Amino acid sequence: PFDVFKFQSNLENNHDAIELAKRQGLVSDGIDELFEDIKLKKESTIDDLSKTNGLPSYIKTVGEFVKRGRELPPIKGYFGRWISNNAVSMFFAPTGIGKSLAMMYISELVTKGMTFEMDLPNENGPKSVFYIDMELREEDIYDRYPNYAPNSRFYRVQKPVEGDEIYDMYWDMSGHDQLEFLLESSESIENLGLIVVDNLSFFFPDEGDVKVGKKLMGLLSNHAKSRGCAIVVINHKTKANSQTGRLTADQMRGTGRLLDLSDYVFMLNRLENDLMYFQFNKGRNYKGFRSLDEVLQIEKTEINGMLGFKPVQWIKEAELLASVQAEKTPEQLHKEQQLLELGAEMHRHHVGGKSYRDIAKLYHYSHTHVSRMIDKYLATVPIEVLKERGKNIPVEEE
Repeated sequence: PFDVFKFQSNLENNHDAIELAKRQGLVSDGIDELFEDIKLKKESTIDDLSKTNGLPSYIKTVGEFVKRGRELPPIKGYFGRWISNNAVSMFFAPTGIGKSLAMMYISELVTKGMTFEMDLPNENGPKSVFYIDMELREEDIYDRYPNYAPNSRFYRVQKPVEGDEIYDMYWDMSGHDQLEFLLESSESIENLGLIVVDNLSFFFPDEGDVKVGKKLMGLLSNHAKSRGCAIVVINHKTKANSQTGRLTADQMRGTGRLLDLSDYVFMLNRLENDLMYFQFNKGRNYKGFRSLDEVLQIEKTEINGMLGFKPVQWIKEAELLASVQAEKTPEQLHKEQQLLELGAEMHRHHVGGKSYRDIAKLYHYSHTHVSRMIDKYLATVPIEVLKERGKNIPVEEE
């Protein structure tokens, strides 16, 4: 591990090298201030902290915390309490299911002060939204929302590419610093209610790095509380579970630590018949009208050029799963077989070297739909057969 104190000590002991580096412009004069700051942090102890009645200032009685909480603005939700001000929500789903569509649609409702479903009320008026989109470029946005009506409360930033003003500065930063930079950029947006990070993997590529995960979640939590806004982080399933379909919370990337540090956790799930539903997993301060074993079935819709989802019914997940297992008609079985054959055909194109996007152009589907159809076909092929062909199950395309 990098030892910043050892680094500082080694450089200070080589004064001539530092002075030469300054003259050549390799380091700035501010390095002396950096060293001084490192020294202060190294030498500071609990005795240096301010005290009240003999106790460190951060230790207070329960009554004092209750009093401080009473003085703060009340907690209000945008999607029930699952997206609330002063809180970080984790939202995850299988690849290609439409989690970005869902969050774009919910974000649009937030800007209008509208409610998605009466048991998931929006308790706020119209608020601004800042959408950090590391997935799509402007051409993708246009392709997805060609009839979108301009909205002065809906702000967005995308992954910088060469030629963008912030390109060099941005890509010299660590993932943590990139996220911090983008969060700080939101401070210029008035009446901010919601920030969406789409998606976490761009800032947290190593899902097993607990230390980095804790630091990122701390950054998000502090920003939500300091701005009094809600933050939703879109997360992927684990790489170990590459097939699409119904997921459980333990298949989320960085599961344990991220779940523990999130205030709210919910997911968008899909069954084998493409039936989709919101499932609500964890609420730190849950005051909803529905029990956590109920899910909200949804279906796709479009409003003012914005693709999204609309509610169908609340139902217990066990009952929903049982209904899907009911006997299928011959017509349904025939259609499923046709789709599997089409997925097999697409897979042969993919094995032959074509990308999902190339195949999508051939069949006039989206590349995520192609990915899903190939996944469905591969799920029917025994692993032994795949190994015999010399082809492993392909890793999903980002």
